[in-house]
Amino acid sequence: GVVIGGWDSQQAGSGGIILNDVQAFSGKSNAWKTILPLDNEQLQPTSRSCAIALPDDRILLHNHRCLDYVLIFDVKEIKWEKKRVTGTPPSSRGLHACVILPDNKKIVLFGGAAQNGLMSNEVFVLDTTTWEWTKPTLCSDSSEDEDAVPSPRASPCFIALDDNTCFLYGGASVKQEGGLHGNNDVWLLELKNGDSSSSQIKAKWTQLHKDGDANSPPGRNAATLTQLFSCPSSLLEEDDDEEGALYFLLSGGWYPFRTTYNDDFVLKVTPPSSSS
Repeated sequence: GVVIGGWDSQQAGSGGIILNDVQAFSGKSNAWKTILPLDNEQLQPTSRSCAIALPDDRILLHNHRCLDYVLIFDVKEIKWEKKRVTGTPPSSRGLHACVILPDNKKIVLFGGAAQNGLMSNEVFVLDTTTWEWTKPTLCSDSSEDEDAVPSPRASPCFIALDDNTCFLYGGASVKQEGGLHGNNDVWLLELKNGDSSSSQIKAKWTQLHKDGDANSPPGRNAATLTQLFSCPSSLLEEDDDEEGALYFLLSGGWYPFRTTYNDDFVLKVTPPSSSS
């Protein structure tokens, strides 16, 4: 695992500092190693950013400075570079969510917040073969636009289920009366390519659980949702490790200015029945 930058709160009231170092954890030695120190000149201090592991020992970093480029870190060469991008890029933002699709060719970006606090619910797709950003055209079966897409939010959990489908849980949004609200709604994002004469991508949101649903974990943002390689042993008797099922572990998170969580939940995603 690799950690890039972040924020050190330091002493209370100090405002802390934003970091620019790169640290790597080795499962073999069970220890951390500094890859790039804090005084390196390659990377500006960065936090609230998204990092995605690419093939060939590279890491893509997207932060509020990335408008006409993304940052690529070569783990072997220990070197950062600015990779120029074209198309329709996201506006400046942090606290957004990114995921790479299993085909390793497309990165999907959702949401986030500008430095003035304005939150987004936009979707963008970056093709890592052409390095072109596309903003998908949203389509919905619902006539009420407000209910057809997730509310603007920051720091949600966002994962890929397959080459065309992503899963969204939670995140923090702004309440009408002011302040922040920790969501626990669940959404499915389906991506489809346009016709052969167009590079346009179509996106459709489907809400699986509404905010406040007791069947979802309590609302939160800044949690982690990580795929497990096998069915957890605690579920084996109940589910018998259903063929084709995917399992994800939700850990921790924060309901803004109210609660920091240390709980865990397992999400099971079952493929559609071939008869349906």
